[in-house]
Amino acid sequence: MTPTVTRMVSRIWKETDKPVKWFSITNFYRNEKPQKGRNREFCQLNADIFGEESLRADIELLTLSLEIMRAFGAPKASYKLRLNHRELINGFFRIILEITDNELQTKLMRLLDKYEKLKKEFFETELKKLGVKNPEPIHDFMSAKNLSELKEKFISLSDDASFRDFEEIFSSLEALGYTDEIEFSGSLIRGFDYYDGMIFEMFDQNSENSRALF
Repeated sequence: MTPTVTRMVSRIWKETDKPVKWFSITNFYRNEKPQKGRNREFCQLNADIFGEESLRADIELLTLSLEIMRAFGAPKASYKLRLNHRELINGFFRIILEITDNELQTKLMRLLDKYEKLKKEFFETELKKLGVKNPEPIHDFMSAKNLSELKEKFISLSDDASFRDFEEIFSSLEALGYTDEIEFSGSLIRGFDYYDGMIFEMFDQNSENSRALF
């Protein structure tokens, strides 16, 4: 749907007021092989904002996702909106790990995306192959549950613009009353190269359901 809606917006871009806010609820069909939790046919809500560079667009979409859970009557303790930010991860690579090579950053990003699925020994072996000799800062980053923890562990990172932007997103959501429904998740990476900003996924708190709700 992403390339399709982008083409649709590009056709009307010049004559349309910005930002463009579109949503759709319709049936979709997967081209790839169906698997557990990913059926051939499914119904999906898409919500997109185009043409807004400020953090307000991020905050609006996060608020929408939280309000959907509330609208369906889900108890607050039954779900969590987990958040991360690609620029924060890039800042962590650059400032804390002192890795500036783009190709190496991409390889490390894809390894971190599998962090929760890999055994510690195997993960650290793969880190060594990439030239990362000290895994402790990575474990600290990945295990942090909030920005206060990150700031305490990585003071130099907290001075970076990427951290301040992410902090603004969190403080805005907390001011709107969502404190108990959101958390930082260092292991929420998304290995795709086209992610360049905020990442979020909604999770069921029931341990029997490890897949993201959306």
